[in-house]
Amino acid sequence: MASPQQLLAVVDTIGTEPPYSYAPGEIDPAVRWLPGLLRDGGKLKVAYVDDDPVGYFLALPLPAYGKLAELADQLASNPMGALYVAELGVAAAHRHQGIALKLARASLSEEPAEQEWVVRTLAINSPAIALYQRLGFRLLDRPRQLHRGRERVFLVRSPPGSNAVRSTHRGDAAAVPW
Repeated sequence: MASPQQLLAVVDTIGTEPPYSYAPGEIDPAVRWLPGLLRDGGKLKVAYVDDDPVGYFLALPLPAYGKLAELADQLASNPMGALYVAELGVAAAHRHQGIALKLARASLSEEPAEQEWVVRTLAINSPAIALYQRLGFRLLDRPRQLHRGRERVFLVRSPPGSNAVRSTHRGDAAAVPW
């Protein structure tokens, strides 16, 4: 099992790798935001390879992530009950091995099938968009955000049989043992 420092280090490293490629100092280090999200009801799953953390999935109640409060009604049919995928990342050296998919599936499966989910990602991050679509998320045409010159899009996973959130598809798209 990794120490908190090892986990924070891998989270920071993932932020500097493509497609994000944030420059040093461009975003706050994980030590400044991750503990707060966990205190606010965040649920964290970490993937390990040889006892080293290589990926993570962090979800929290949508209302706890205050940065989306003004958009909540556009994103979820039940904003107070929706969960927000705040972070899903895998170190570049461990990508394309199914780790992100396993982390997401494990996290999603721990919640009731009726759970509504919201996620945002970079518009250019087609692998992430395809992953979320594979998991049943739908890409929304609107809203979109611009953050540090990078366009972000939202995807929603509504409860089965729900048409509460209308969207347009663009193409087809844990303690998890490794």
